[in-house]
Amino acid sequence: MKWISNNLSSTKFSSSSEFEVLLDIMVSKYTILMKNNPKLYSYIIKADEKQFLTIVKPSLGKLPLTFKMNSCANTCMDACDATLNNIESGYGLLYAQYGGNAFTNAIIDAMYWSNYSSAIDDLNSCMSSC
Repeated sequence: MKWISNNLSSTKFSSSSEFEVLLDIMVSKYTILMKNNPKLYSYIIKADEKQFLTIVKPSLGKLPLTFKMNSCANTCMDACDATLNNIESGYGLLYAQYGGNAFTNAIIDAMYWSNYSSAIDDLNSCMSSC
């Protein structure tokens, strides 16, 4: 929480208490998910990065579909795709090393979606200059 308080301007939160409320909600949801799906989470805890990504791939963010691409737009999409691949790889590594409890899972997921959102923002910014 200290990092959020000290770096609030670097986030999209209006206050550290907003972050705390969101984190509490995420931890609560993970607690319920893990309790109701013990077999899945026992497999996830033992999974390596590749296995984890195979399990969660359907729930990961996707690149938006764009028509009439020019070379500039292709460059933007390629850069975003590479960034998303790196984000997914990091997500898998974090889960493989640290996943296993609701709090940690919530933090890892929040990091994934924050990074994903930033990548899409960067893509939109890049595409707007094409």
